[in-house]
Amino acid sequence: MHGFELVDPPGGRLRGREFEKLIEEVGEFYEREGIATIGRYGVSGAFNGDTWRPIKSLPDFEGVWCDGRQIVFDAKVCSQSSFPLNKFVDGAGQPVRQLKHMLRRCRFGVRCFFLIHWSERILKTRTEPAETWRFPVDNGPFWKWYEEGMVKSITKEDCRSYGQPVSWCVPKRGRKPRPMVLEGLY
Repeated sequence: MHGFELVDPPGGRLRGREFEKLIEEVGEFYEREGIATIGRYGVSGAFNGDTWRPIKSLPDFEGVWCDGRQIVFDAKVCSQSSFPLNKFVDGAGQPVRQLKHMLRRCRFGVRCFFLIHWSERILKTRTEPAETWRFPVDNGPFWKWYEEGMVKSITKEDCRSYGQPVSWCVPKRGRKPRPMVLEGLY
């Protein structure tokens, strides 16, 4: 990508908030370059009498390409062998607000995805390098199986089958690697 050098994703443990901060920085770059605007969804809440009650959040980020196409995504860091989806369903097995929002938007052509950074894993017999993937939230087979209760997590293999790898780059005059969230998306 112009003005950037490709690098490997950062090894070690990347925390979720650090990952989100890097995405915000990449969003600033996209906006400066006139590519897209990406921002965080705001926190929602409601008053119940005199008490303020937070409402379960929407996905982490939303944005618009320079041609008007919308994107919605949730950023996650996973240091396990799979990313559990149980926090995205309620007690009755129905999607909660974040996932429901993305599934509804994808029906209208919005590009929705989980941006999953798989941390480096040092195991007894091997080391799994860090990887970052865009995993689509769409009307494809994975989410149909999810709705039928056949899958309960996203694995790296699922990412390889249905997702797109995300490159990490360092600006020519910088030092900090950043994920190129939108690269190759359209």
